[in-house]
Amino acid sequence: MHSASDPAWPKADILKADKQFRTEDDTLAARDTIQKLSQLNLAAKGPSQPVYSHGSPAATHQPLLSSCDLAGIADHILSGKARRIVIMAGAGISVSSGIPDFRTPGTGLYSQLERFNLPWPEAVFDIRFFRHNPKPFYMLAKELFPGGYMPTPAHYFMRLLHKKGLLLTAFTQNIDGLEQLAGLPAEKVVPAHGSFDGAHCIDCGRSGSIYAVQQAVYDDDIATCTSCGGLVKPDIVFFGEPLPARFHRRRLADMQQADLLIVMGTSLVVQPFASMIDAVPESTPRLLINMNKVGEQEQADTQQQKQKHSGRSRLPLDDSSSSSDSDDDDDDAASCSGFESDATALTASNSSINLSADNAADSGQPDSSSSSDEHAAVASQQQQRSGFDFDSGVRDVAHLSTCDEGVMQLANLLGWGDELQEMIRQGAEEFEAARQEWED
Repeated sequence: MHSASDPAWPKADILKADKQFRTEDDTLAARDTIQKLSQLNLAAKGPSQPVYSHGSPAATHQPLLSSCDLAGIADHILSGKARRIVIMAGAGISVSSGIPDFRTPGTGLYSQLERFNLPWPEAVFDIRFFRHNPKPFYMLAKELFPGGYMPTPAHYFMRLLHKKGLLLTAFTQNIDGLEQLAGLPAEKVVPAHGSFDGAHCIDCGRSGSIYAVQQAVYDDDIATCTSCGGLVKPDIVFFGEPLPARFHRRRLADMQQADLLIVMGTSLVVQPFASMIDAVPESTPRLLINMNKVGEQEQADTQQQKQKHSGRSRLPLDDSSSSSDSDDDDDDAASCSGFESDATALTASNSSINLSADNAADSGQPDSSSSSDEHAAVASQQQQRSGFDFDSGVRDVAHLSTCDEGVMQLANLLGWGDELQEMIRQGAEEFEAARQEWED
């Protein structure tokens, strides 16, 4: 038995515990076991080293890449050093699919809801407003259900990584389902904000048919529970709801195993998603493909101060700053974002960072206990968060372009350009055939 006085707590024990519980329900015991092992690991290594440190060259400022650009990332992959790649994706990867903008006056999806006299546009995703009036969400859901839009080159690049046996996990903030439509297996995709894969009653918690919900949406009807008569909604996260238990479990385990992190199309504002970039080992290179640099320490500190002094909170589906707060709005097009209301916003700790609340969601019961260990673990991660350091020349690369352009350039550098283009072509043919079959 290891103790805190041992030189190091074996990481294999942590991964073994996670592997055991991945095949079981996400019980409180599972999460507590993994967290306690992680804390023992921290105690064993001493407070001067990060939890996830592998004693990497990053600590001594030695470059981990041949060059801090796409070519350096390609060399890293081709050298065989990247075999467990983790992707963090935001709404920017779906922009070129044609998903309508949420905010553009006149054409945005929120504009279509004006006739419902919403107290604020994003109320359509508030669980309390949904209880009061589910009709606006059911109307908007016609545009949100997966299948109406074709995956982008960024989605197919993820599938190509999987085909090469290099993709560990794809974490996504999106609810459009385009990762799986592109051909990624469900077990490889971890939606941070839920998905349309299932549905449930908001009163009794009983699972419902997502197909019944979809039929109700297209019939301009409202789906209700066959057991208690309560309202039924898809398993996407609304404001005021906890993030999925699977997301918390996988981020705790998979980020530690990553040997390359690729972040695409996100403003890295919402927690806990944003701080995941610092959950990978210090020996892990990190690539950002985005229209703007995001996730740097100065930006993170500024955002925290804004939220602290404004008294407003960003909630699960929010993935971008409002136009008055930031210029990083390029990834705003497909995100359910911007829910900021002084009068009605819930605290982020109740919906985004509370690691104990996910069990309550699974059981349908309110969470009555939030362990001090869980809060300590979250606080420890926040204190250690340092963000990207693109100027250090050690491991962080910022490639400023659209996501599609970035992945195409990387694929060409890897010698996979033709293979990716063929995958996109075949995907387009399959999508068109499915669309024709649906219309017939």
